[in-house]
Amino acid sequence: ENSLKNSKIGPLAATWVKAKRIWEKNLGKEHVNYAVSLANLAKVYYKLGSIEKAEALFSESDLIWEKNFGNRNQNKISMLQSRAKLYQEYGHYDKAGIWLNKASLLTQEFVYDAVEYLSEQELFSYVSNFLANQNRSLSYVQYVHENTERQADSVYAIVFDNALLYKGLILNASHKMRHSAARDSISMDKHELLKAVHRSLANQYSRPKSERLNIDSLTEKLSVLQKDFARTVSGYSDILQKIYWNDVQLKLNKDEAAIEFVSYNYYNPYRTDSVMYAAIILRADRKYPSFTPLFEEKQLDSILNPNIDVQNYFNFLYNSKIDASILYRLIWQPIEGELKDIKKVYYSPSGYLHRINCNAIQMDNGKRLADKYLLTQLGSTRQLAKSENREPINGKAILYGGIHFDFDSTYTVHLKQANSTNIASHNNELNIAQNDFKLRGKHWNYLTWTRKEVFALSDIIEGANLTTMVFTGNYATEESVKEITRHPNISPRILHFATHGYFFPDMLDTKNSTEFDTLSGDAFIHSSHPMIRSGLLLAGANHTWKTGKPLRNNDEDGILTAYEISQLNLSYTELVVLSACETGLGDIQGNEGVYGLQRAFKIAGAKYLIMSLWQIPDRETTEFMVSFYKNWLQKKKSIPEAFRITQKEMRERFINPFSWAGFVLVE
Repeated sequence: ENSLKNSKIGPLAATWVKAKRIWEKNLGKEHVNYAVSLANLAKVYYKLGSIEKAEALFSESDLIWEKNFGNRNQNKISMLQSRAKLYQEYGHYDKAGIWLNKASLLTQEFVYDAVEYLSEQELFSYVSNFLANQNRSLSYVQYVHENTERQADSVYAIVFDNALLYKGLILNASHKMRHSAARDSISMDKHELLKAVHRSLANQYSRPKSERLNIDSLTEKLSVLQKDFARTVSGYSDILQKIYWNDVQLKLNKDEAAIEFVSYNYYNPYRTDSVMYAAIILRADRKYPSFTPLFEEKQLDSILNPNIDVQNYFNFLYNSKIDASILYRLIWQPIEGELKDIKKVYYSPSGYLHRINCNAIQMDNGKRLADKYLLTQLGSTRQLAKSENREPINGKAILYGGIHFDFDSTYTVHLKQANSTNIASHNNELNIAQNDFKLRGKHWNYLTWTRKEVFALSDIIEGANLTTMVFTGNYATEESVKEITRHPNISPRILHFATHGYFFPDMLDTKNSTEFDTLSGDAFIHSSHPMIRSGLLLAGANHTWKTGKPLRNNDEDGILTAYEISQLNLSYTELVVLSACETGLGDIQGNEGVYGLQRAFKIAGAKYLIMSLWQIPDRETTEFMVSFYKNWLQKKKSIPEAFRITQKEMRERFINPFSWAGFVLVE
């Protein structure tokens, strides 16, 4: 005690010694407050170099917590993290790794339990409480990697497991909830009730703020229904089984690798303002995953926000005539040593990497990554261990293109009758002059090439003996989309949209908060919900965009938001194609990835999704799509192989990457 008083941290030490005595006298040695004082006093001893004394106090504190709350309590996680931080701060890396692992394993148990009973919103908030542990673990691994010669193999395994757990956790839970609902009539009834509340919320979010009703009560009702569904639906917890890194490894061949890209707040050992990126690489022939630090987010951010026009910008990133290998040196070159003899790479992006087409990245020798590897982008590499063989129930292909974003009320009665009584091929839509108006503040322009695109594709698809339905002009309504996806048994094998897509960043976060001030569509542009700020434009959308209301009160509004798409049933849809501008964009929200159209269609159940990272010119888009469908359906290639072949053909046909590199395939 005298040594404590005489040290530089004497006043602090004296405080905790006094606290220990008070708790012991008034509450006894088995009270948690006494345990807290022991842990804090242990930190003091540790800083003084009295390691054995500190360890003894830590152990005594742990035993008290376990006696009061058992091994599974959230306070224990905080204590484990605190202990690991202390060890790291004083260079005891082995011990730091041990306690970080313990904190991670306990955290995983809590999160897996929570998935079974919390609503989506509650789960998002709940998981956020635990992400600091993953950030600390990744920071620890990075620090050890850069400052010591030792390997943190066991921690590499833990952070890979954490990535499998956290990445897309809520997306996966949402999709599995829908899948479970199809098992029996009671589950389906509960799920239909859930969907009804979701639809009501979507309707309210699409209105101006001043006209929204019952948002709070609908949100509360949705939360209650989600929790009831998760608790009572048969088999729901079973299909959310735990997946670990070695489960993924078992699915890899010798020439294959799985990469989890991760982004994290850096701790050293306290939190800094840096967001770092790293790659955790898994191979079939290695005992543990490996870890490679990559870059700081602000380095990639400076590249992704240049002060040049859009076309020159993407040509700068990917064009062989310029030093486009900047992305390669930042993202891929650091991990090349870990990919020796690897031919196929499954990878899951994180953060800003969602905005990069890895296939198109140019290496120092002028070739593309696609020339060296077969790259497959996944939402999470957990998909490798949970592959689902879902054969399409029917051979339908449904295509939307040549859409009239303006039509007046004289057509709506006829259209409603057509959509509700006969979903058929509308090749001979009403003869209305095509309005070639430009996209200004309040209008979405007619896309001439999209009509040519869907009819060219229709011929190819029908040649493969698939039933084809084409919705164009005023018949390409939001009602028709919801009708054809109402039941899984009529979920089309192919769903193709050749139309405008939109994404608007969160006005509270963007550096250019006035960029969209002149645009209309306030309810969509300024929504606080990221799945409303992303969507597809269908017939009659311009009226809603200008007025905030559909033409008729009982009609859909022509704007199919990502939120609404997530409520569709595409359980047996093999491919969704978004032949539209910027359909791959959305809010990037930590481990949940991109909140936008990509997420929406995956929740709905689509297996493959082709989308764009920027607005590719109409002619090149049509050529890309025609070539892809020929490679897939006529030449009998798999969807990933057909996509790779098509991108290579487009590279040879068009020099500038702006014309071809924007399309990405996500499985």
